[in-house]
Amino acid sequence: GVCAKNGGLIEIDLAGNERAITSGHTDMKPSWSLEGDQIVFFRVIKMTDNVRTWRTAICVVNADGSGFRQLTDGKYADYNPTWTKDGSHRVYYSRFFPIQGQSVIHRIDFSGPEPRDEIVSDPKRSEYALSALRDGRLLVSSNRSVFEGVYWLFTPGDGVGPGKYDLVKYKFALRGFMDRCSISPDERHVVYEYKYGFESFS
Repeated sequence: GVCAKNGGLIEIDLAGNERAITSGHTDMKPSWSLEGDQIVFFRVIKMTDNVRTWRTAICVVNADGSGFRQLTDGKYADYNPTWTKDGSHRVYYSRFFPIQGQSVIHRIDFSGPEPRDEIVSDPKRSEYALSALRDGRLLVSSNRSVFEGVYWLFTPGDGVGPGKYDLVKYKFALRGFMDRCSISPDERHVVYEYKYGFESFS
């Protein structure tokens, strides 16, 4: 696996052996590419008392620590990138705007000669990309309908028109909120940080 530790990214195996990938910065929330050869993460450019006003940049690095590239300019709060799992080799991330008090989902497309960054979620809503599925959908949290639910399976559009949203329904009463949620590769399990409320951490 890969995780953040002491400001850098490390690769760690089940025996607890560690290998440094990045160091000397504040790098957070790494995510493997489908092929396992690259890692996307965000780097803190400026840290403040409120995480929503941080300045961060989405970055990518090869799994061996080489080939570092900064993909966004670091002028905004760009968070929690995730690779697609459908083979399209795209990165999704969430950008938070403190004045508007909302987040929008961006997509970085690597299919052309130069990466292309575009907004894919509904700009009228506050939405976060959480994890990707093999069929191209994203698990997102959204304030689309507080009466229906918070979590949706989002199929991003491809350049024309908005994407499609399908409400996630549960066979049980979900307490609190699923923060930093990640879906297992076989899509049978979900791991997340349980929160009692949006401002709580547990």
